[in-house]
Amino acid sequence: MNTVFFLKRNIFKFKMRNKAITSIEGYEKTFETENYKPLSISANDKFAVKDYNVDNLFKYSEEYNIIKKIYDFPYNEKLTDIENALNIMDYLTKHTHYCGASLNFLPDNTLDILNYSFDKEFSDALNCRFKAIALTDILIAYGIKALPICLRSEENGVHFVVSVYSSEEKRFIVLDPSFNCYFVGNNNNALSVFELRNCLIENNPVQVINFTFINPEKHKNFYFSAFISDCISNISTWETNIKSKKVNRKICAIDFNAQVPAEL
Repeated sequence: MNTVFFLKRNIFKFKMRNKAITSIEGYEKTFETENYKPLSISANDKFAVKDYNVDNLFKYSEEYNIIKKIYDFPYNEKLTDIENALNIMDYLTKHTHYCGASLNFLPDNTLDILNYSFDKEFSDALNCRFKAIALTDILIAYGIKALPICLRSEENGVHFVVSVYSSEEKRFIVLDPSFNCYFVGNNNNALSVFELRNCLIENNPVQVINFTFINPEKHKNFYFSAFISDCISNISTWETNIKSKKVNRKICAIDFNAQVPAEL
């Protein structure tokens, strides 16, 4: 990380020190678990301003070799893509904190993200954007196709998840690395992000599997309403972080502001 960016980030953190949530107990208080009314769900995707170019997705970067060398993410070639993705997501959850109200100032670069947060205190927690970018790059590093997904409501509520491709099943499923979970429908299969939205629009039951937070049973319903149902009207990627001036050097080889592939 260059010196100028390091100074800018620390000046930013200093200015925001009285506003930032620096403890998991403080973040828990932001979860209004009672009397919460979800927004109405629609299917718009109006924030996806261009078609994706599959040739620009899932590119392997030399920096992925550094990720695998420094961090001991679990990967077993005998397991399926989804089994490996779930194990890697769980490992990322155990070694980085999540806080949706964190005020970190980071580039879209997974080496920077992991250096900032891996095995650090809750004050260095990651928000959903950086969790999604990190998981995406880690999965691609191990040969699993993935891309970060922005869920966005009509009222600009935003939550980032990850779309992961199963080479065995020839389809995508959606994972949420912020809460270490995925979603299952009536057929007991893991859902893609589009299948998840359709289930909600059609009022079909959805199970949240392996939800990880302070008190899972207390917070799961609020999470599903506020982070998923409220934000899933629009499914796209999102604009690139330009604060760090490292857009062209970021690891994640994803076209932002683009439509999300439903299949390959």
